[in-house]
Amino acid sequence: MNDFEFLTHLRNKGIQVSVKNDRLKIGAPKGALNAELKSEIQERKPGILVFLHQSTKLAGRTTVRPIEPVAREGLLELSFAQQ
Repeated sequence: MNDFEFLTHLRNKGIQVSVKNDRLKIGAPKGALNAELKSEIQERKPGILVFLHQSTKLAGRTTVRPIEPVAREGLLELSFAQQ
């Protein structure tokens, strides 16, 4: 699992990871952050910091296109959950 996948895994558990003053900040619901996750975060800390710094720099340089509406004519395909 790479750093992006690990951060996604944490976010799915409700754990928020951010950087403030070059320090990693963790916010988690009670009971979501166990000893194993704490240890893995500590091991991955250098890579996570680099990833978050790069993401922040990229976010400042890219432009986000607005979401365009989709025509609702005819039948629409079912989502996976609806199938």
